[in-house]
Amino acid sequence: MTKNVWSITLEDSLHTIEFERGVWSTKHTIRVDGQVVHEGRSYATDFGTDDSFQIGKHACTVHTRTHWTKIDYDLSIDGLSITTGQPASLRVPLPKWAWIFIVACIAVPIITLGGALAGAIGFGGAYVCLDIARRSAWQTRRRVVVSAGVTLLCYALLVLLLVTTTNVRTLFSAGQTAWQEFTSTAGGYSIVMPGKPIEQKQAVDTTGGSVDLYSASIDNQSGSYIAMYADYPANAVGHSDPQKLLDGSRDGAVANSGGTLVSEQKLLLNNYPGREIQVSVPAQNGQPAVLLIDRYFLVGQRLYQTMAIIPNGQQISADAQRFLDSFKLLKQ
Repeated sequence: MTKNVWSITLEDSLHTIEFERGVWSTKHTIRVDGQVVHEGRSYATDFGTDDSFQIGKHACTVHTRTHWTKIDYDLSIDGLSITTGQPASLRVPLPKWAWIFIVACIAVPIITLGGALAGAIGFGGAYVCLDIARRSAWQTRRRVVVSAGVTLLCYALLVLLLVTTTNVRTLFSAGQTAWQEFTSTAGGYSIVMPGKPIEQKQAVDTTGGSVDLYSASIDNQSGSYIAMYADYPANAVGHSDPQKLLDGSRDGAVANSGGTLVSEQKLLLNNYPGREIQVSVPAQNGQPAVLLIDRYFLVGQRLYQTMAIIPNGQQISADAQRFLDSFKLLKQ
């Protein structure tokens, strides 16, 4: 609660006038010689009040004016300010034209869907337009022109904010490794991946015995990408139906992932038989649900496999499609 006190003499009588205003509330009270003579309220958009009351035959008014971080108080008796001795200026009501600029400024954070900087620009501009619109000492033309300038400044700052944000995102994206072709000379294939993959070798038990599985894998925000190959014993594939071998690879992938087969189609790569399957894997063991897209190609005794795993995926992404379609066999 803030309090301002004036002592004035009217018709040889000394009077004490107190004006109390809530710091956080909108209520204010005027007392004359300790007696409440007026109560009122103010609002943020008022930018000040003119509260009138009578002392005998004299018309008195307490004037408050909000200026950013401070509030000015004045008292007038019969229209004359006791501070300056000049006629007191009454508060100018907010003109209707001011709402055009106020709303235009408030629209700034709406355009950007929020954000602290956009909010500061928009609401700060609206506050300035409110203040300018109520400056009674300025002609209407001047107030309109300055309010328009403030609004244009807000949108100029908005453009600067958007451009700066876009540039930062571009720099961030540029800092990430670009898609590049990975070539495995030993594996006899090439494929495009989002960066340099990690290469590994591990032994895998199969019905035909242990085989070495060679993989190249990389993860990024769009998913995981893996290219693999393994050479199976001649007796394991020499007299077997290639489609049955691919069926076995499909069944193993579905079982090992704990997912559900969504789709399957036969493929050919340089006349070598292949298969593409899509497996929906539910969330499990603290991991999110994923869509697994797996392609197999049987080239002689060698089984190639390319796999894209998309977090929370419902359908194949452009990155996954790019990765899978880029797989090529090297000329021997």
